[in-house]
Amino acid sequence: MKRICVALAGFCLILATACMMGGCGEPTAASKELKEPVFVKNLISAEDWDVDISYISDKSWDKKVKGIEIPNAPKEVSTTVYEDVSEKAKGRMLHTVSWGVAVEPYSETYFKDHPLEFSQVKILWDDGAETTADVGHIAIKSFSTGKELQYSGGGERQEAQGMVCQENLMVNKPVRIIGMKIPYEAQLGSFADAMTINDTPLSSISKEQPLELAKDEECVVEYLQDDLWEENEPQYGRVFLECQLMYLDQKGQEHSAMLHLSPSYGLLPQQVEEYLNAQQ
Repeated sequence: MKRICVALAGFCLILATACMMGGCGEPTAASKELKEPVFVKNLISAEDWDVDISYISDKSWDKKVKGIEIPNAPKEVSTTVYEDVSEKAKGRMLHTVSWGVAVEPYSETYFKDHPLEFSQVKILWDDGAETTADVGHIAIKSFSTGKELQYSGGGERQEAQGMVCQENLMVNKPVRIIGMKIPYEAQLGSFADAMTINDTPLSSISKEQPLELAKDEECVVEYLQDDLWEENEPQYGRVFLECQLMYLDQKGQEHSAMLHLSPSYGLLPQQVEEYLNAQQ
């Protein structure tokens, strides 16, 4: 009897240790089978072709995305899927679908006059099955741009405060920068607070206090890359923003220059389980 009690005590000690190390109660997302893929939510504002999305599946998932439909889109709007590629992600699979949105017949001004916004898409799988997926917030729109500012390149560098991204424009004629229009400002939180233009905080630039740039001067826009994590839980995967840098020309006419900002390039394989846990 004493031997049984000792064995039972040992088992209880092992169980207690396991609970302290791994936790008890409901199984974690890592131990749960995904009956259907989980599509990652995004913040995307693009002209048309840059609308990649991703989804997470178990290793046994063998379907590929064949087509994507946008519910309630005008009949002249069409989509094209280019590829569905996969990579291993700690016992799961992380898939990236490259696709684009177009209009027939082709028109450069269509999405300027008829911007398209949606949060759900219909996924058409290669075996004929269909899935309705929540993909976050996606906007397809375009806008006119002036000729005074021309994109000249970009890059990124690691600093103490994080990864600093840089977008450069060349000034062809004197301009006065008056601000920036950034999509999804509410969801981005304090993202714009760290933005600068030629080392001047964006928050201090306005029509009343413009940033004057001379001909042949470089306009350097910098911002911090941000995975948009809240309390270490990823809220979004990919964040791609086509922003408008607003300025006045020499005649006082208002124009804009396009900036392609990528605060988050997308969910990384090592972040998959944390993302799944955050969605519970």
